[in-house]
Amino acid sequence: MLSTSGWKLAHVFAEPRRQSLLDTYEPERIGFARSLVSTTDRAFTGLVGEGVAGEFTRKSVAPLVFGVATRFSLGRHAIFRTISQCAFTIQTVPLSQGVAGDVHGGDRLPWT
Repeated sequence: MLSTSGWKLAHVFAEPRRQSLLDTYEPERIGFARSLVSTTDRAFTGLVGEGVAGEFTRKSVAPLVFGVATRFSLGRHAIFRTISQCAFTIQTVPLSQGVAGDVHGGDRLPWT
């Protein structure tokens, strides 16, 4: 199974004249990349902090927050959607056009 953008590479290898297809990668992924960097930066700034505040965050706050979040279905679901990128859509990029019923270009298909 090809990744979200793996099919583009396969298509360009099969038809080298379609290299412009690779130009769509950054617009599709930049939103998630920025979100990931921002979230990771915020999370790890506290976790790697020096002194009493950093130690307190690592030993008390982070385990408590993660423990409470994973205890509930809503928390586990939110963590899964974030890590798996399921909450991320690409509706605003050029390849994400068109509608088929309730599904719009760029939507993730429903779980079956």
